[in-house]
Amino acid sequence: MKKSISNNTGSANEIVLKVEPKALTDVVVTAMGYTRKGLVMGYSITRVRKDSVLNKVKSFFINDSLQVYPNPAKSGSVIKIEIKNVETGEMQIELLNLQGQLISSSVTNMFEKNPIITYQLPNIIAGSYLVRITNRNSGKTQTEKIIVQ
Repeated sequence: MKKSISNNTGSANEIVLKVEPKALTDVVVTAMGYTRKGLVMGYSITRVRKDSVLNKVKSFFINDSLQVYPNPAKSGSVIKIEIKNVETGEMQIELLNLQGQLISSSVTNMFEKNPIITYQLPNIIAGSYLVRITNRNSGKTQTEKIIVQ
């Protein structure tokens, strides 16, 4: 699809690109030079390749992922939290409701690169919650949704 814009009115134009990952092909954004209030804009092309964007997204989620199981889990039961490529050090584990309110919190020390943490869920009402893991040294945070039955 090609879209040309003429800005003779002096008003701003906004273009929103919605991406369907399976349908994404090359995207080219081109700006031709124009003059406005003494500023001269040059010529610019930005090319985004489908394979590079999808590979970066896939790599990000695979390499830095947090997995909580079993999911759904029973209230008061034990869950396992697997963190890939975690930095060792002190980790804070928080259980939050979907409004961001803290339900419970604990701290554990990580000595392995790909550890599995055992975490006791408190006796809470059924619903959706968030498990948030924060490395206290680096500040890196990962969050995963869990359903409690």
